[in-house]
Amino acid sequence: MRPPRSGRCLAADAQRFPGEHEQIRHFVFDAVANGASGVFCTLSRIMTGPEQVSKIHAPIEAAKQVERLLADRIPRDQLTSCA
Repeated sequence: MRPPRSGRCLAADAQRFPGEHEQIRHFVFDAVANGASGVFCTLSRIMTGPEQVSKIHAPIEAAKQVERLLADRIPRDQLTSCA
C-alpha cells in the first residue's frame, strides 16, 4: 500500500493539469450555485493511479471553499464569480 501523497505532490499535479483542475472546481461551484446540496464522485480502478489522485482532491478542496463562502453568507447565485 502506498503512503498518502503530500500536499506538495498534490500541488505539483495541479500545476501539471491546470485546466482539468479548474474544470472540476467550476463544476463544484456551478453545481452549488444552481442549488445542489452536494456533489459526489464515483471512483473506479482507473482513478487510483498517482496521476489521478489530485483530481480526486480537487472537488474536495472546492467543496471546502464553497462551504466557507456559504458560511460567510455569500449568496449561492454569486458563487460562480468566486470560482
